[in-house]
Amino acid sequence: MAPWIKMLKGFVVVTGVALVLTFALFVYLFIEKRNAERAAEVERVRGPAAPVAAPAGAEIREVRFEGDRAFLVLEGGDGRTYLMLVDMAAGERISLVVLQD
Repeated sequence: MAPWIKMLKGFVVVTGVALVLTFALFVYLFIEKRNAERAAEVERVRGPAAPVAAPAGAEIREVRFEGDRAFLVLEGGDGRTYLMLVDMAAGERISLVVLQD
């Protein structure tokens, strides 16, 4: 076998190993970054609780979460139904809607 073919085979093997190791490194770094972002999100959510003003005498009937927002269905002491949207990251009420009968 010609010497240049042996060199070509060696080059192909070394290049293949380098590509596989580089791909493995990218996958590892991607997973680590995603885990760090999740950990930061958990820390942010676990921050200090902030009170959110609700109508007087209102009771929570239903809560739904989407990202950093909570959607609450409240039943007021006056018998009316309220819809409230809360930004949990900021700890403040975004909107309050009163449903008419």
